Amino acid sequence: MIGDGNNNNGSRNLEEVLELAKRKQVTIYGMSTVSYGSDNPNRETLERLASETGGRVEYPLGPQLYKDISGFISKPMDAGNYVYEAGTGGYAGEVSRAIINSVANLQGNITTQYVLRYVPDIDPGASEKAFRKIKVELVNPATNEQLPMKDEKGKPIKYSIVAKAGYKASRAVE
Repeated sequence: MIGDGNNNNGSRNLEEVLELAKRKQVTIYGMSTVSYGSDNPNRETLERLASETGGRVEYPLGPQLYKDISGFISKPMDAGNYVYEAGTGGYAGEVSRAIINSVANLQGNITTQYVLRYVPDIDPGASEKAFRKIKVELVNPATNEQLPMKDEKGKPIKYSIVAKAGYKASRAVE
């Protein structure tokens, strides 16, 4: 999803969309179009759509966008007639780079997923529409502590687990 999170033409509200996405097991990824310094009252909506479905949001136009750019966007050529000389072009290039990196980050998240499968112990009389919560952790079974990850040189790797909060059974489990 690319946008600011504002529902400007949809026929369903946020709760209905989240319900439908969870029921159909859809993961929503987002890329914000809001630029740094702009107010976004819909940021929470965008974050909820992604986080509650197991996805994430990228902010390519965030506060770090121009940190490595020198030069100028434009400068006056003649103070009397307000004619501006074109800038260095670094700003447009930086916006393009940020958007490409955000797409690559989302692609990386989508293509490097693991699929875990399990058979839940469900009461046969339970409602199919009941939301079943799940929690995914990487733990050492001997100590019940978070399992540290290391690279090929033995250095610790920081990691995070992104998972859906649960699911709704689409049919009775046999």
